[in-house]
Amino acid sequence: MEEQIIKEFISFTEDLNKPQIRIIKSDIKYGNYSDSNDLEWNFPETIKDFYSRIEIMNCKWKLSDENNPINYLDKERDLVFGEMNIVAISFLKEIYTQKSILDYLDPNKILNTNDKDNLHTYIPFDYLDGDLVVCYKIKTDSLDSDHLFLIDFSETGTITPIDKGIYEYLSLGIENYFFYGWQKAVFLNDLKNREVIDFYCNQLFRKT
Repeated sequence: MEEQIIKEFISFTEDLNKPQIRIIKSDIKYGNYSDSNDLEWNFPETIKDFYSRIEIMNCKWKLSDENNPINYLDKERDLVFGEMNIVAISFLKEIYTQKSILDYLDPNKILNTNDKDNLHTYIPFDYLDGDLVVCYKIKTDSLDSDHLFLIDFSETGTITPIDKGIYEYLSLGIENYFFYGWQKAVFLNDLKNREVIDFYCNQLFRKT
């Protein structure tokens, strides 16, 4: 699975090479997970397999300031960019030796008390600018799964299971060019986000 997602990611980044697109960052670094990282939780086996090949994977693109004669739904309000930031183990180790998971994931104390009680069991996988984090849960005697959760810290805050593992998540993200709001369109059936994504991606990435 690691080999397949690497091929998909490389093909995706190549598809971003268009005059209308400015690539802000696009990195993949091959690494090697080791239990000697001395983290305070256990990783699910699928997560270990992923990090056995991939240490860093990220990408961010936006419209170029020039050469972008596209149509807009709402030029003043639409956010036309894409982003993914797969969290490196080294980053997790650095952050969580300095502050708790709760303080890092929810610094503004958005989630309610019941959610906060369990927030320490979530580990970020895709950490996005703004109020959205995609997480998996730590491995326990009764749980060894890479199924992901969408944690939305905007307004009241919600935790939504999305019933997809990391490879399915990444493949779906690539299909949607990691366009802003794609998780809500795909996993929450948000029609507004779906409309925006389809409108712009059909212009920017349609096959000729």
